[in-house]
Amino acid sequence: MRQAFGRALAAEQELQLANDALVLAEQGRDAAEQRLQAGAASRIEVNTARVALGQTQRARVRAVQRRTQALGELRLLLGIEPTDDIAPEGNLRAEAAAPPILSVLLERAAAQRADLKAAKAELEAAQAEVRLASRGALPRPRLGVSYSQEEDAQIVQGTLGIDLPLFNRNQAARGISTARAVQAERALAATERFVRSEVVLALERYRTALSAAEVFGGDVMAAVQENLKLVNEAYRAGKVDFLELLIIRREALDTSRSYIEALEELNAAEAQLKKVVGNIQ
Repeated sequence: MRQAFGRALAAEQELQLANDALVLAEQGRDAAEQRLQAGAASRIEVNTARVALGQTQRARVRAVQRRTQALGELRLLLGIEPTDDIAPEGNLRAEAAAPPILSVLLERAAAQRADLKAAKAELEAAQAEVRLASRGALPRPRLGVSYSQEEDAQIVQGTLGIDLPLFNRNQAARGISTARAVQAERALAATERFVRSEVVLALERYRTALSAAEVFGGDVMAAVQENLKLVNEAYRAGKVDFLELLIIRREALDTSRSYIEALEELNAAEAQLKKVVGNIQ
């Protein structure tokens, strides 16, 4: 659920970015046409601006499609009708908590994972069967009472009998229960290895995603947003040529998309890490 919600938020942000890019592309086309009328631009610049606008419009259509798909997946998980309106609120977090150490995560997984609990319960049940079958091979005492008559007296005697299992030592049940216990031990060990592998991989993914998101921290995104706002004005004033306009705008938009992708991956990695330690959200 957390990953699906993160994808929906990322799709919303990508669509907003596509809308902003479309506005910039339209402004760039308008500026090229105005410069052409003023004799400061060529027909090639105008045509290139129109092509760039068409590409931006296509990119927005793809963003709408991704948003539709992400919302559809979220509706399925929430169990609501496909026609119901849904608008996820919130933002993908730019900061995330530093991951705990591996040993702490493994302790949490051992205490919370359902598959580990089931494997441990199976082993305990098998060991109980071994103990029960072993009791069947031990001598079993038997108490009783006997009566006898001697002259004028009746004698009541208590008796104690012990059956010695010389031949039947419950070998079949003991063998079956022992085999089950061995199998349960192996199953538990395999489950523990699997859980450890999942935790290690999820932790590494989270660390990598966190590092990737932190690359965009500081003044990087502020500089990107400023460039997007200023580049068209600079072109209109003749401070940059059209090629520089396209390069700066493309780099700024690509960086913004990469940032959204990094935040989405960080959200997914954090959700996976919580899942593998048994904290499903």
